[in-house]
Amino acid sequence: MKTPFKFLDAYGPEDKAAFFGRDEEVSALYDMVSKNRLILIYGQSGTGKTSLVQCGLASRFDATDWLPVFIRRQQDINQSLNSSLKALSDLPAGAGLDEQLDDIYCTYLRPVYLIFDQLEELFVLGSQAEQQAFTHQIRLLLRSSTPSRVLFIMREEYLAFLYEMEQQLPDLFDRRLRVEPMGRTKLRQVLAGSFRQFNIQAEAPEDDTLDQVVAQVSGKALVQLPFLQVWLDRFYRSVWTRQYPGQELVTGQWPALAFKRAEIHAFGDLGDVLEHYLADLSGSLNAELKSRFSLTEEDPVRSLLEVFVSEEGTKRPLPYEWKAEALHIKEPWRDLLGPLSPAVLGFICRSLEQARLLRFTEEYVELAHDTLAAYIHSTRSQQQRRLQEIYLRVKYNYRDFQETGEYLSRRQLNALEEYYPSLVGRLDPAVLDFIKESQLKQDQIEQAELLAERRKRRLAIRIATIVGLLAVVAVVAAGFAYTQYRSVERAQYAILQNALEARLGVAKILKVQGQYPEALAELDAARVLAADISAGALEEVVSTEKNWKQVKNYVDQGRLLSADESLRAAISQYDTAYAMAPDTYLEKLRQATQAELENKFADYMQKGQALLNAGQKELAKLNFDKALLLKPESEQARRKAEESNQKK
Repeated sequence: MKTPFKFLDAYGPEDKAAFFGRDEEVSALYDMVSKNRLILIYGQSGTGKTSLVQCGLASRFDATDWLPVFIRRQQDINQSLNSSLKALSDLPAGAGLDEQLDDIYCTYLRPVYLIFDQLEELFVLGSQAEQQAFTHQIRLLLRSSTPSRVLFIMREEYLAFLYEMEQQLPDLFDRRLRVEPMGRTKLRQVLAGSFRQFNIQAEAPEDDTLDQVVAQVSGKALVQLPFLQVWLDRFYRSVWTRQYPGQELVTGQWPALAFKRAEIHAFGDLGDVLEHYLADLSGSLNAELKSRFSLTEEDPVRSLLEVFVSEEGTKRPLPYEWKAEALHIKEPWRDLLGPLSPAVLGFICRSLEQARLLRFTEEYVELAHDTLAAYIHSTRSQQQRRLQEIYLRVKYNYRDFQETGEYLSRRQLNALEEYYPSLVGRLDPAVLDFIKESQLKQDQIEQAELLAERRKRRLAIRIATIVGLLAVVAVVAAGFAYTQYRSVERAQYAILQNALEARLGVAKILKVQGQYPEALAELDAARVLAADISAGALEEVVSTEKNWKQVKNYVDQGRLLSADESLRAAISQYDTAYAMAPDTYLEKLRQATQAELENKFADYMQKGQALLNAGQKELAKLNFDKALLLKPESEQARRKAEESNQKK
């Protein structure tokens, strides 16, 4: 049954008569595109950004006024752009962007509107090289004299990723439109308009019935419009079955249907509808799969749906090829599908397409809407979420590596070891190479530390040997002078003094290398020797031992603070330790921590500015506040934090 509601499909030009509640946004967007070459459209998932352009903006143009070209990243956004232009141009392969745009304009006599939908996929799935190449392409497009426009559509939580792009496209944030979630007043307008359009009679008083629908769909949260359509689609089917039992619904012919508040309440809220719909669909499909293909996997439908959702909760389009009824998913995603054969995949995906959960294009198959991806993501297990955290952390570590050259530490490598097999099919080859290089780097460091430790031990053995030889010589000398009491006493004193100095020498070497436990162990042994020499020698060793223990405590505390990003406090601990017992190790430790503080301060300021430019003032203030914790004296960070705290 095809109901009048869109389910998870976006509104298109053919739906303009049923598109309600966005008149102000459509007017604002139309004014922007009339005067500017580059426009940014952003908002939360499910606010109807694509529908706003594809239906709302499209309804403002006559067919001869614009030539819209919708572009998704697919496998590579630059290839998708070139393929889209090539499909409209008769120029031979290798023609430049300027030439292609000019040829398209001369052919169609309409300005080209390049609409990049779900641009966040470029940052979620694309490499840095792909992002840089895309920015270069857009610069060329904007410099072209051919009438054209560029529209970016993306989820607002990814706006900060546009910071680097803004360096090459200074006008990126100048003309932007935030698509706000619909409030209850506008939702009632949408419902009232849709009911009139589709011959639905709301129980009187109508406003109470409309409020009942809004309450069922939203609860205490803001409504995501695609999920509103899902709820209406399922409820319409339920009411139709009761009011017109056994009759088929003909698309475009909408007989009168009554929506009653009691039935609306009994039908359940959005969570119930989605959960039941997916559970019923998965249950029936899984049962048929087990009987038809003899599958042993518990929930193959859910396993497949997981593959269509990225670690960040966005849609992941998968390249495919049909061979008869068998669906072959292309690399690198095939490994994520586990034991599901092409025949099984073909059956599941065709069924999910009929259920309007999947959508096929010529080259890719994907979920019907990103809100569905967000819902599936919200129901992931703790293990899956942990995998997502590791995935994101490694990607961020790789970005830091590209800027600083800093590899993963041994602790970071140990944290991802358990999840590495699951990451192999998801991470770019460059990131996987980064992990392998980090492993080699840490192996080299540990090997160097092992060799250094061996050298220290050999040195200690040589010193001990010398001490032993001196002791033997002293004993022999003492034997010859046995009758001379004073000579014997002096010889014994010399033996002990030499042994003490040897122990203290080894302790100082270990301390300068930062090996505090080993250095303190040498001092402990030296204290025994000093007790046999004199009270003054013992007091000196005890004082040194006490001093070094305090230094060790300050260094340990500094390391803990540094790991918690309390870098100023860590530096203070290192300064105190240096004042008590200065050496080159403590000096280098302080310098390294100061450099880390400067880098993190610059990073927070950079991210805060990007979020501030994107209008995300709360997130921007969090970054500026973190910068202030690192440098409370920074007037720039203080001004930026105050600017972020100002109301719109």
